[in-house]
Amino acid sequence: MKKWSAIGLFLILNGCGGSDGDIGEIINNPPALQRIEIIGMNNPSNDVSRTSIYSDAKIKRIFSNGQSEEHPLIYQQLIKSNDVFQSKIIGGIIDTFSQPIYDRSQNGIVTQFIADRFPAFALQLIDKQWVFLTGFSSNLQTLPNHLNISTIDQNSGTGSLKIQKTSAFEGGYWKMGGGFFSDPHLLMTERDEPDARSWEISKENHTLNTFLNIYYQDETNISNNSPYRYGLIINSKIQDNLTLFSSKHYSLGRIGRASIIVMPDKKTVYFGDSQQYGVFLMFIANAESDFSNGMLYAAKWEQLNKTKANLSWIYLGATSDGEIKALVNNGVTFSKIFEIKDQPNIDFKTIQTLNGFEYLKLKEYQETAAAFLETRRYAAMLGATSEFSPMTGFAINAKDKKLYAAMPMVSQGMLDNSLDIQNHITMNKSNAGAIFEINLATQQKDQRRENISSEWVATSVQISQTITGEDLPTPDKIGNTATLEKPANPSVLAFHERLRTLFIGESGLSHVDRFVWAFQPETQQLTKILYAPAEVTALQLIDNTNNFNYLLVSHATNIATNQSNVGYMLLTQN
Repeated sequence: MKKWSAIGLFLILNGCGGSDGDIGEIINNPPALQRIEIIGMNNPSNDVSRTSIYSDAKIKRIFSNGQSEEHPLIYQQLIKSNDVFQSKIIGGIIDTFSQPIYDRSQNGIVTQFIADRFPAFALQLIDKQWVFLTGFSSNLQTLPNHLNISTIDQNSGTGSLKIQKTSAFEGGYWKMGGGFFSDPHLLMTERDEPDARSWEISKENHTLNTFLNIYYQDETNISNNSPYRYGLIINSKIQDNLTLFSSKHYSLGRIGRASIIVMPDKKTVYFGDSQQYGVFLMFIANAESDFSNGMLYAAKWEQLNKTKANLSWIYLGATSDGEIKALVNNGVTFSKIFEIKDQPNIDFKTIQTLNGFEYLKLKEYQETAAAFLETRRYAAMLGATSEFSPMTGFAINAKDKKLYAAMPMVSQGMLDNSLDIQNHITMNKSNAGAIFEINLATQQKDQRRENISSEWVATSVQISQTITGEDLPTPDKIGNTATLEKPANPSVLAFHERLRTLFIGESGLSHVDRFVWAFQPETQQLTKILYAPAEVTALQLIDNTNNFNYLLVSHATNIATNQSNVGYMLLTQN
């Protein structure tokens, strides 16, 4: 993007005339950016254009003096999963010794496993150096995932970004989900947590056992491990010497999470379940930016109509990382927390999970262990709604006190089904998914009638009709099963508070062509701004980085190029 000065912009828009006083006024009091408009792109016209990520959208900046300027929203690639730095493949899967893990399944051809996607990343300034923390994930659940740190050069004139070098790798994580950057931390999730009940029945055939063998290659680490060490929140922070310090939070409960978001108070945290028949959870930390202790709640859904519902909150418990980690270190197991029956029993709670019906009874003094290690099951036992389809992305509109939640599909437990144990949610099926607008409020109470100590408590939900996809009665001529006029299968979200714009990335189940969309709530304008050849796996907004604003975008492995990548779009210059 060309950098215009206030004088240059004035002369171009108004000709070379004007008095010295006019020019002096522009220099001393430049017009403020009033709003933006986004001019959308067209659909790809041929198969060649579908092989790579690109944009031909434009952004229009409108100033307080009525003048405006346009510039193209060009996508610039930043990093690819198969890039090599210091003789290491940046997306290459590694073991506990930071050595490559090889795929030997292809008739004698040996290659390193490479991550399928970048689920989360964070760009931050440390000692005048821009540093990029990146999470790498593989669709193969048995492969460990990893993080790495790269340094980035930013061109102060054009705003362009370039990877300089990669300085650290850290591995050993269960399949990673999304993340949220809450300065100075990047909070990331582990998805589809290993099931502790089936682990007790058969460790040898369990996916966790395969994972541990691949990563550790050490019998001591394998035999002393536990499923309760996975399905947690990863908190990563880059140190001043560009080393990485990461830890896991036990206090936020244990479920598979596709995404996480922190409210502006830096205490209230929301996350949805990555499984069908899942829960919707809220955590409130005791102190700002300290997620090592706090209170955990699960939502109960009260259906109003096919598109609206009220939410109330069930208190699950309060704890610290240290308390729960001690339970895990001391060998807590599923059977130490619950009694189990194979058939319904009057003294046992019947719950419904992805595995079907379960009949459980909490053992004495195991409330805390159940709440924070078997969060989904315990929440259902207390009456919280456990019928949610996976929520894969969140964004916060702080001005309007709205939380946006992306649900790629509305299915299974969210439909009206008399066979479900609860049947709290009775929505219409949508293969194209939905985006929920969740209203946030203060002075709320939980089911005990105790005050909830947050000003950002979710109270009601409605489907945002303007930005929710619509299934087609029959596929169109190229195979789309949802209208191309709205987002379908929304997967990831990001909201820019100053630009008042919600960005939506698609997973691509219903659209042959996957897009990133921009939606402006005040004007209800919805436009396509980026085409992606594979699932959009993460979005992150970088606000006012040396006077530039970026949208970072990543997509999963593209069949045409056999690589995933992260890139950016320069939105505006302050």
